[in-house]
Amino acid sequence: MGNTVHRDVYIHVQPISGSSQTLKAVTQLNPDALTMASELDAARTNGTIRGPLHGIPILLKDSIATADKMGNTAGSYALVGAKVPEDSTVAAKLRKAGAIILGKTNLSEWANARSKNYTSGWSATGGQTEGAYYPRQDPSGSSSGSGVASSLGLALASLGAETHGSILLPSDANNLVGIKPSVGLTSRYLVVPISQHQDTVGPMARTVKDAAYLLSAIVGPDPHDNYTSTIPFSEDKVPDYVGACDYFACAALASASRTLKKENLSFESIVMNTDFPRSLASYFSQLTVNPHNMTSLKDVERFTHSDEREEWATHDTLSWDRTFNVSSTTSEAEAWGNYTALQHYAGEMGLFGALKNHSLDAMVLPTIFSVGLPAVLGSPVISVPMGKYPDDANKLKNGFGEERLIGLAYAFEQRTKVREQVRPYLVPKTEVGDVIGIGMGVGGGKGGW
Repeated sequence: MGNTVHRDVYIHVQPISGSSQTLKAVTQLNPDALTMASELDAARTNGTIRGPLHGIPILLKDSIATADKMGNTAGSYALVGAKVPEDSTVAAKLRKAGAIILGKTNLSEWANARSKNYTSGWSATGGQTEGAYYPRQDPSGSSSGSGVASSLGLALASLGAETHGSILLPSDANNLVGIKPSVGLTSRYLVVPISQHQDTVGPMARTVKDAAYLLSAIVGPDPHDNYTSTIPFSEDKVPDYVGACDYFACAALASASRTLKKENLSFESIVMNTDFPRSLASYFSQLTVNPHNMTSLKDVERFTHSDEREEWATHDTLSWDRTFNVSSTTSEAEAWGNYTALQHYAGEMGLFGALKNHSLDAMVLPTIFSVGLPAVLGSPVISVPMGKYPDDANKLKNGFGEERLIGLAYAFEQRTKVREQVRPYLVPKTEVGDVIGIGMGVGGGKGGW
């Protein structure tokens, strides 16, 4: 039997339904996935290709809303049964490109905004996600399930969302390529929010080219998200992120290292703590079904404290307590002052001042040094595997410089090929790559489920 979308989707569904769930990476399967696959097969038979991702199975972090039979919970029972009026913009763009949204992945509950004293990858609805490279591995977070699922090939790629490290850190821990786009390059409409200044949605995949295909499908302006109005190109002139994966660019790759000292992190805390309750209330106001009548972060806290399934006794809400303290004592003017000060320290006086002053295309840094400042500035970062233990090198650039960044990352990937040198301890009996022989495009390949 030849390759069909239905067959490919079926092959991905089986390990999700079976033993791989010991890692608790995927919390929901789309009940319509196989039906949609058959429809895409019929379209192809009739000569219609929906888009560059025709038939490609993609998983979404369970903070990225879809208006289908799946839930949108952010890992909390407070949002079980909640419905949105339409797909989030990034989900709608994936469907338009022909992708099949295969399911939802687990995350650190409320995108790690609930508490700092519980493990990455834990949520009340999804339990504890574990990495696949050694027993009981910390998957990092908050896009934990997206990282583990992509690394094992439970879909050919996934979407994560980041405020401060939530794409980059699980990509680092799970031997993946992760792209944290410039804030505003991808819409956050109907994505459970943390900070309007820092939230962004991006791809997590096993190769740079696969990540580039996925990024190309989800970028562009959106009237629902005014940050996308800063995009310096029109929707019909998206940069060629896939074309940037040019092997000849390898000759242009230069190694560099910089030592960073983190400063003034208290500014970022103030900005995020004032953003979060306001952004969340706005998200709740857009729900068409809201079974538990969530209207504010205070409502979420009360629900979490009273519902035994939320395990408040062992998974506290101290982050929310800090948020209430900061938001109640900080005026709009003070919050804005902290934000502009943080931009200054992170920008001209910090990392991106160095880029400008030394006429650098990008910087290559260990993941741990490349999360905070780009988060503050809304600048892009790409994470690429670099070592035997899942460990990535991150490349950073000024805002909307993704095309050049992807080219540099591809060159690094092709020169090193370190991802192929490390395998997870949990190995499937049959690899999807062996059976169907494809990735998302030219950049696809073997690896994982």
